[in-house]
Amino acid sequence: MKTFWRWTGTIFFAFAFIFLALAGIGTSIPIWHSAKCGAEIAAPADALFRAIADDGSSASWRPELRTVTLLSGSGPTAVWQESLKNGQELRLHTVTYEEHMQFQRRAKILVRVIPFDPRLGFDGTWAFFVTGSQKTGAPTRVAINEQGHIYNPLYRFLTRYVFGYTSSIRTYITELGAKFDQTPTITCVSSG
Repeated sequence: MKTFWRWTGTIFFAFAFIFLALAGIGTSIPIWHSAKCGAEIAAPADALFRAIADDGSSASWRPELRTVTLLSGSGPTAVWQESLKNGQELRLHTVTYEEHMQFQRRAKILVRVIPFDPRLGFDGTWAFFVTGSQKTGAPTRVAINEQGHIYNPLYRFLTRYVFGYTSSIRTYITELGAKFDQTPTITCVSSG
């Protein structure tokens, strides 16, 4: 029986040490981070932008979502709540919804903010850029820029060294491409 308690104590203190070490390393990682990913998808810019802007229909092409509910507003003032299959809920406030010409290409921009929620431990913005060529049949560039804060040091460590800052963006672009029967090649950069 004495040996059992020695092993139990050793295992408990080993896990406690690992947890504290990872949390300690997490405190040295900046709270703020930035991540950008983009890909070209052979689909009309208007169709891609509609798929992104209409978050209510995204549950049909984003497998990790259980439901998406429009809480208030529409278009440039929409507030959405995404319920993920893992039980997490995200509230997304649309703050920018515009279109303009940029380098002979029509660009559409949508910015959504995830406000701080103590249950989540993070906040930030996702800016979607959909840039389509005026040429028929030319691919459309989709880019997502994330600016965020991760407050929990353990989650900050895991995001930086295990999951990566770009994993959610990569998943989103991959699923968007799949909606249009594409497998996009995604390029990303991150800092933080």
